[in-house]
Amino acid sequence: MKYILFNCGATFHLAMYEDLGNNPNVIWCKKIQPSWLCRLRDLHTSIRGNRVFSLPFQEIWNDTFFDNTKLAENEKAIFIFEEGNKQAYSPIYLRYVKERYPIAKLVFSFLNPSNSIGGKYLEFVERNYDMIVTFDKADSLKFGWYYYNGIYSKREIPNASAPASDVLFIGQNKGRLDFAKKIYKYLSDSGVSCCFYITGVDESKVEHSTGIFYNQYLDYETVLNYVKNTKCILEILQEGQSGSTLRVMESLVYGKKLITNNRGIVSERYYKSDQMKIIGLPEDIDIDFILDGKSYIYDGGLSPIHFLKFIYDNLQLTEAIR
Repeated sequence: MKYILFNCGATFHLAMYEDLGNNPNVIWCKKIQPSWLCRLRDLHTSIRGNRVFSLPFQEIWNDTFFDNTKLAENEKAIFIFEEGNKQAYSPIYLRYVKERYPIAKLVFSFLNPSNSIGGKYLEFVERNYDMIVTFDKADSLKFGWYYYNGIYSKREIPNASAPASDVLFIGQNKGRLDFAKKIYKYLSDSGVSCCFYITGVDESKVEHSTGIFYNQYLDYETVLNYVKNTKCILEILQEGQSGSTLRVMESLVYGKKLITNNRGIVSERYYKSDQMKIIGLPEDIDIDFILDGKSYIYDGGLSPIHFLKFIYDNLQLTEAIR
């Protein structure tokens, strides 16, 4: 079975699937050379450029999005499109895939709650895919989609240069700012060393005297440097979210403690009661838990290879088409 992955291209999403990099059964979407030609292709096939009406002759790019010499037309295959990849919403490209690879299956993978895309695109996804997978349990229950959360690939983090901390929080505001500030104050007043980076904060709400870093973008390699040099990671879900974030995956893979306000985490397959503590208020945080010096061993359970197996099994593929 071949798996063709059309990821959204964000750095941290590439980190999620890194374990599959040399897997002979995985084919990745690709850019083309020279770079100006790639930019032209992206403009011609962009979602924004085709919002009002479909630009003509987009079919000329159909053979350029992955190396189709690696996939025979009569070969069993599963195309996995991540939310955010523009080909995932292209009727022209999906029609091409279905016609050229008639026995292939198409899977759409949500990385955010469903309200992150417009209703028109939501209808398109439900109409065009054989399987829809979401990381958000509420969406799974609401729409009847498959639920799968917890994809992450471990990588080596050499010579981490970030300052050491007891508790690390890195995230966008998204309505979480006030709670994050209260947690920071409670921990700091308790003698806990904190490192908080919060982006998307209006200047009127920035308090430079607190020690929190505001609106400073960190690339994902830098984020991992901070992860390596902390004892505990803080996760704060945004309102209405029910699925875990990358903060949980980082804590598991790199053996860090986790503090989270996600009460639903207890039902996740990766929940570990000794490594994760759930809070409702800042005062719920157990300072001794943070500082006790205990370390944890990662069991490999978040590898994306398990995600591929989950898709395969739930598409109910028979032994005859393996």
